[in-house]
Amino acid sequence: RKDKKMAWAGLFTLQLAALSIALLGSGAAAFSPASTVLRTSFSPTVQLRACPRRSAGGQRGQLSMAEAGLYSPFWEHTASVLKGMGGAVSSYPIPDGFAYKETAVKVEEAKAKEGAQAGPDLPSVATTQTFAYQTSKLRQIRCAYVNGGDALQFAILPHLNYDIPFFGLDLVSVPSGHLIAMDMPPLSPSEEYRAKHYGEEVMAVHAKHVPNLPWFADLDAEIRPYFSPAFIWTRPSDPLVVSTHGLEAFKEYLALYFKLVEAAEPVTDPVRLEEIRERQLAYFKYRSARDPCRWMTTRMHGAEWTDEYFQSFLFDLEAHLDAGAYKAGEVLAGGGPLTFDL
Repeated sequence: RKDKKMAWAGLFTLQLAALSIALLGSGAAAFSPASTVLRTSFSPTVQLRACPRRSAGGQRGQLSMAEAGLYSPFWEHTASVLKGMGGAVSSYPIPDGFAYKETAVKVEEAKAKEGAQAGPDLPSVATTQTFAYQTSKLRQIRCAYVNGGDALQFAILPHLNYDIPFFGLDLVSVPSGHLIAMDMPPLSPSEEYRAKHYGEEVMAVHAKHVPNLPWFADLDAEIRPYFSPAFIWTRPSDPLVVSTHGLEAFKEYLALYFKLVEAAEPVTDPVRLEEIRERQLAYFKYRSARDPCRWMTTRMHGAEWTDEYFQSFLFDLEAHLDAGAYKAGEVLAGGGPLTFDL
């Protein structure tokens, strides 16, 4: 059992390291645990800009996601799907200080360091806006919109008593285009698991979108089995590709995922429950340290806020388990009113 857990932790380390290097690589970056796993040639820069602020009601000058542009339709569709689920969805508690974060940017200093552009009429600010929900099968459904870096990260994390994949979408604007990473990462690399969760329907949707969302960077054969076979990893230079083909693929992937969730039955076998717990913890431990959004939010809001944001909210499973605040299949209290305001 110990060797099995260590192997699974290593699996997720390779998986997330590959994606993190792809998102955060500099120059002709190459990650190599033993041999080269992934190569890419993009160097991202945080784009700082003049951000209009919401003034209605005098609420903290929040930036409207609808004003932010290209990625907001992805959230708007997600919100409509969640609203359609009615009473099955409740708010997931977001700790104080994390629902909305705004940090003023010293424009001239930022330009000198990053070459970033800022409008002359409004103060430049970096913002992170967060939404979170839960259901009886899904422990956390969350979206983080990072305006300072033009990024959106959406994730669905199942309860520990369901042996189903995660769901993840990362959208990142970079000087050379837009990165799209969309997947239903598996809990297990076994062929049985793949056959169960990535059948003909899923792969037909994947095949439909690949021509318009072509593969961006090479992965070694030793790494690719640890992503889902339906993984979309692309970098279109045209924003129209994002707003049309990217959005259409996301809508279909999300519908497939919720269909999978609806059919899922709770796991009761103690051995399987322990395996799910260890697999999820291994995933979150590594991703908390190497998540692409960590790099971006650290540069915008500082290391202290970012560390707390990741440990106390984005990847909070271990903290809730240690505190005895979470039991598999139970929703957390204290989420507050259900809101989807953009």
